[in-house]
Amino acid sequence: MILLSKLFFVNMERVSIIIPVHNCISFTLNCLKSLLLYTTVPFQIIIVNNASTDNTAAFLESLKHFGEIVQVITNRKNLGFARACNQGYQFARGKYLVFLNNDTEVTPNWLEPMLNCFSNDSLVGMVTPKLLYPGPERIIQYAGVAFYAQMTPYIISYQLPDNSAVMAEMCREIPAAGGACMMLKREVLEKVGLFDERFINGLEDVDLSLRIRMAGMKNILCPKSTLIHHEAKTSGRFIHSRENREYFLQKWHNKMKITATGEIVFSNNF
Repeated sequence: MILLSKLFFVNMERVSIIIPVHNCISFTLNCLKSLLLYTTVPFQIIIVNNASTDNTAAFLESLKHFGEIVQVITNRKNLGFARACNQGYQFARGKYLVFLNNDTEVTPNWLEPMLNCFSNDSLVGMVTPKLLYPGPERIIQYAGVAFYAQMTPYIISYQLPDNSAVMAEMCREIPAAGGACMMLKREVLEKVGLFDERFINGLEDVDLSLRIRMAGMKNILCPKSTLIHHEAKTSGRFIHSRENREYFLQKWHNKMKITATGEIVFSNNF
């Protein structure tokens, strides 16, 4: 049984960690264990169970006696990532919100550097950590999201060891963030709006990042914060890729363009 004594910061939640899940109970367990080991600021966990068919429901039921410190939301059908995140937000009490995939594992000192990014710059709207592939090689999987000229997003992945010089330990602005781990101030999410539920398990994270940029704020990569990401373990992850892409282009083609150097320019008059 996971010991949850570290969660009892009654009425002091600084960070609300929202985790949508659909099956993959072994990954959920490892994610929760890592959070309990390596999270040192007051926090609450909100788990949104999207109609899991494995042993997830029984495990989450065993956590309910911890009350509001661990919130469990159960959906009778799989409502997708965006809807689950929005449901979790409704129960969040923290000043900061972390939307976290259940196939991640946090590492020591994962949260404080991201909090510092907000403290150091009032224009920071979202912070995302560096992600590594599983395994002792510690190869960089993710360092933000950028765009090709035709408005196609892609993951910035150096495919280099974590200690390579290209990943200097300094926060930097990035075009957009991926949904494996996204940290926002509550007030930012309320300003730009919740996740767009027309996206189904894809591009809702990029869409939110762009809305933050349009509001005059920054998306920041924080390399000092490191997570392990097992990547796309939820079944059906890419079923709606075509529809998501079509809707993304429909929504943004008159609002932004990508320059030859990959920079984003926003306008309502293209």
